[in-house]
Amino acid sequence: MKLLKISLISFLAIFSFVLSSAVFAEEQTEENRSIFSASDIDFSDFEIVSQAGNNFELSFTINNGQRAQSGVRYGVVLNSKGTSPIIEALDEYVYEELLTIESNYSLTKKINYKAPSGLSGDYEIRIFIKNKNGLMLSLSGYKEIALEKSGDSLELTRESCSVVIKGAGEPKQMTLGNETIFVSEEENVSIECLVKNKNQGEVTLTPLYEIYSNSLYGDLIEKELEPTVISLLGEEEKNIIWDLPKPSFSGTYVTKIFLENENIRSNNILFSYRSSNENKVNLLNNISLDKTGYSKGEEATISLIWINPNFNNQEFILKTSILDKKGKVCLPETTKNQITTGPITLTGEIVKDCINPRVIAKIENTEGEVIASEDLVFETINKIKTSILDIVILVLIVILVVAGIIIFFVKPKNKKEELKNNEEVNYEKSDENK
Repeated sequence: MKLLKISLISFLAIFSFVLSSAVFAEEQTEENRSIFSASDIDFSDFEIVSQAGNNFELSFTINNGQRAQSGVRYGVVLNSKGTSPIIEALDEYVYEELLTIESNYSLTKKINYKAPSGLSGDYEIRIFIKNKNGLMLSLSGYKEIALEKSGDSLELTRESCSVVIKGAGEPKQMTLGNETIFVSEEENVSIECLVKNKNQGEVTLTPLYEIYSNSLYGDLIEKELEPTVISLLGEEEKNIIWDLPKPSFSGTYVTKIFLENENIRSNNILFSYRSSNENKVNLLNNISLDKTGYSKGEEATISLIWINPNFNNQEFILKTSILDKKGKVCLPETTKNQITTGPITLTGEIVKDCINPRVIAKIENTEGEVIASEDLVFETINKIKTSILDIVILVLIVILVVAGIIIFFVKPKNKKEELKNNEEVNYEKSDENK
């Protein structure tokens, strides 16, 4: 029995430690929440670590507020001093890394950026954060930089570019603007731009394109696999044509065209187009959660933004559900009626522990037709907290199991000692009778 008491005391001590640790973790989390702003994503500590010509090492910290974001990318935007970085960007370079940003979370990044080699003068540089659909989530303050032309340089201007659409009839040619161009599935698209070699000597370059879904911050779906090489004589101007492949699926495409070699990277020209047969919106602009992982019984808050001016004076229904990483339902389908464009919020109770929650959302009209949809996975950043009640139950079960094992092994031993004692008593009595 002494062994049983020692074991029970040990488990109670372990239980007390686990319980106090859980409470301490709760207190730490609450304290950390007060550090961050209640706004969504913002920046701090944006610095230029080093500059060597047009090569930069940049450092910045991403801070998030109350809503977790997924499908997020960051990019560097370069513009002339005093101009708008959104409207008059000279260069925008988006990094491949796809982020999930936890609520009340801070993340520091160091990146390298190479500015176009043909620029000279004073400029401003910023960090943008957008989701895969191109919705702006945050932008940093600017840092002033000075650039000098580094060796070979060339000029690629948007004003010189035109779009050529070829189909069954006569080709259509239009000036490249900022608006999205609609094309049919039977039509081919190409972009023609004037490239100027601003050097005395000959340069050899490769015209390249990259095609992204929905925005430059979306997924890369196609790029130039068989690039050709062009040569420009000193101070020569030449029209370059980028023939783009037909879209493999309906939706919006953003194409980035540029030229480069080992020493030169031109600025980017962006072109947005979509199928004219696609007459409905197929994406929600943004989905966020209050956290990136849930325990059973917790309430989940789903926030959405739906911007679509094409459906006025109509009734719509929003349906959302959450699955875990194994595809099992964490939040059964939740419905919200009579929604309108703009911010939308839903809440629901989680029915099972949920790691890497996958949010499925769709907007339907009264006929059941899907007008917009999104399917987004949030990578779990913080471990799901086990509730104090779950810890108590778990420890009690362990105690009972161990106690049962101890009793099972101790009891037979006691019986053996009792039989032995009885035998000794009987032996002594038999000796007395003799």
